[in-house]
Amino acid sequence: MSEFLVSLLGERLVTGEKAEVDVHALGSGLALVGLYFGCSVNAPSRQFNSSLADFYCHFKSSSEHKDKLEIVFISSDQDQKHWQDFLQEMQWPALPFKDRHKKVSMRGARADSCRNSWINSWLVLSNTTYRSVAVYSFCSSAHEMRVESRILGICTSLTIISRIYF
Repeated sequence: MSEFLVSLLGERLVTGEKAEVDVHALGSGLALVGLYFGCSVNAPSRQFNSSLADFYCHFKSSSEHKDKLEIVFISSDQDQKHWQDFLQEMQWPALPFKDRHKKVSMRGARADSCRNSWINSWLVLSNTTYRSVAVYSFCSSAHEMRVESRILGICTSLTIISRIYF
């Protein structure tokens, strides 16, 4: 998966502590990688980030397969300070702010902004096929219960996917 991830993400990712993560090393042992597309100023994205952090922390602390799954944050933030502040809330690496233009090739031209038309999404890729295992989106709408149930569904699906793959 290393070469595939490097072609998709580049050679380096960053963490909230400003440490660099080598994508070759990261991808060598993975079975699944989750690409989390979001934006710090988007309420559903912030809500999903909290739920995803709970799942990630539990998975990384309790699963015997904790080294087989990684998440990478792909931001649509237009402001580096907002991006950096949001990244501080994450335990997983992110595409560097300067490389955020790469998301367009991953999702298409609709990923330019995180305004009302922005669709938050989550994509899980398989190491063996380099194809998506699951694709989810949660809309930025006024229907909070719909967003909350969608986020709960995504985290439940992540648990199921991790059990199937590991």
